[in-house]
Amino acid sequence: MSNENRLGFWKSDAGMAFRVWAPHADSVSVVGEFNAWDWNQNELMRDEQGCWFTVVPNAEFGQQYKFEICKGEDRFTRVDPYA
Repeated sequence: MSNENRLGFWKSDAGMAFRVWAPHADSVSVVGEFNAWDWNQNELMRDEQGCWFTVVPNAEFGQQYKFEICKGEDRFTRVDPYA
């Protein structure tokens, strides 16, 4: 599977890559041990299929993380279904 279609997380040349499908979200961030669970630090970019993607340079394999999803006034965290 190419990295463009991959979901979950994986090691890339630039750090750990994160991708999740959340077509109805207004914004998505990845929060975890690598950013002190701060949703302001690692926001994901949305593509036309409703997937969100980012690379976090300082994230390491084995660190805990979740996706922080915002829809309107609601903000909630979800575990990665592919983790």
